Amino acid sequence: MKRSLIVALLLTFLGSTLSLGAQNLQQALEEELNKKGIPGISVTVIQKGDAQTTVAGMADPDQKIPLETKHRMLSGSIGKTYFAALIMQLVDQGKLDLDKKAIDYLTDEDWLLKIPNGRQITLRSLLNHTSGIPEYVYANDLWKTIKERPDKQWQGAERLVFIEGQEPLFEVGEGWSYADANYIILGTVVEKVTGRAIYDQVIESILKPYHLNRTEPSIQQDLTDITAAYTGNLFGNFFGEKVSEVNRYGLNPQFEWTGGGFVTNSADLAAWAKIFYSDAIFSSSAHAAVFNPVNEQTGKLNTATGYGLGTQIFATSYGIAYGHTGFMPGFLSLMAYLPDYDIAVALQVNTDPYSSLVKGRFSVYDLLEVVLPFYIQKNKAYKKKTTLYMVRHTEKDNDGTRDPNLSNDGRQRAQHLAEVLSGSGIDAIYSTPYKRTTQTGAPLADQLGLKVQTYSPSNLTHVFDFIANHQGEKVLVVGHSNTIPGMINWLKKDAKMPMLQESEYGDLFVLKYKKGRVKLDKGKF
Repeated sequence: MKRSLIVALLLTFLGSTLSLGAQNLQQALEEELNKKGIPGISVTVIQKGDAQTTVAGMADPDQKIPLETKHRMLSGSIGKTYFAALIMQLVDQGKLDLDKKAIDYLTDEDWLLKIPNGRQITLRSLLNHTSGIPEYVYANDLWKTIKERPDKQWQGAERLVFIEGQEPLFEVGEGWSYADANYIILGTVVEKVTGRAIYDQVIESILKPYHLNRTEPSIQQDLTDITAAYTGNLFGNFFGEKVSEVNRYGLNPQFEWTGGGFVTNSADLAAWAKIFYSDAIFSSSAHAAVFNPVNEQTGKLNTATGYGLGTQIFATSYGIAYGHTGFMPGFLSLMAYLPDYDIAVALQVNTDPYSSLVKGRFSVYDLLEVVLPFYIQKNKAYKKKTTLYMVRHTEKDNDGTRDPNLSNDGRQRAQHLAEVLSGSGIDAIYSTPYKRTTQTGAPLADQLGLKVQTYSPSNLTHVFDFIANHQGEKVLVVGHSNTIPGMINWLKKDAKMPMLQESEYGDLFVLKYKKGRVKLDKGKF
């Protein structure tokens, strides 16, 4: 995959312990359904532009209706990704600023002042769930109202009355807690700034131009081709075990709005995963912001895995993935994109873990691990070995400036580095945008006729860009006493490398990545 993926992500590389087992994916899915008590599953994988959908089980086991590719399910919180994409487009257009406070856009909305942290929340903190706002969907009175008034049309922030006056979970940016309430506020901001219904904007900017024809807002109970679905009592026993019949959901999903709010099928979800995570639907700076994760325990940036702006960043047995999960009573969905292999995957099941049909427990992440071996172990990128040669810049001139040149010793060492690596078959050279780092890589670049490309030292997860963009190749990465150990530790979790000493020069770290594993060697130059 040669196109640039400007991402912020981390991977705990795990060796795959899965075997193909079943002869084909269809058989594997059927076995999983029987083992877990899942009525039906739909899976779509997009690889090299080719989409393949596999379905197993029943759309409605009671009526003996087989699951087909036409069938749709509610995708729950995956809907946040459409709204996040729209918001990033508005940021690109200069209509929104992620670091401005929501109250700056909702100056005449008194309800916001009743929301925990209402005066302090920024758009960024809402997008990545670091606002400290509690979740409104756990309120029993919400579900009671949905049951008793199925035709009620919930209006914007009316949904948030259930958390008015509560204490914040933490100060803005000082923790992480997932809440649909965050995206309800974002929806009101978007509609206030644009003067248009947010669903209309998603349809116009995303669904229509990208031909996601099986995706539509879930704003009523009658939904064509929706499957039956089975749930438990997570939100109280208001709707019964079978919460959906074919073509009609048992409660009005209109309340969900920008917390989710769509019905779709796995084919459209996989297509959207490919579009959102690898296509240029917004600027490179917006992409960088989307993929900059916060830790889901501490809310701090630059962590192993976590939550970006409307996207989850997580490890699989085959490498990093970005995507999102979705829950609505009776339905579970997941979409994911694995950049190392340029593969998009989506799956949907018509039960949730709380149904009495389910045997034991299951998660959509477990189901993803059933699917991946059938595609990735056959993928050429899985078998390629990518090698990163990583060095700290050589000695710098102590001239008192923030961006010094190399000293005489540094220039000599940089020249020696070029001699050491001249026969290694280096395909690309990356450096942070400073004189001392670019000058370290320059002699080798001159010898090989390459350009020294730059990356930001503030986002160490660029190390995954190097792998994703140079599969099977060899890359020199020049950094600093803190950035080189940082990237190595993120790539190879068990390395636990400390920051290099100020006087420590000439270390050459060689990382070889293949089949989700990393081998680290150290030499001198």
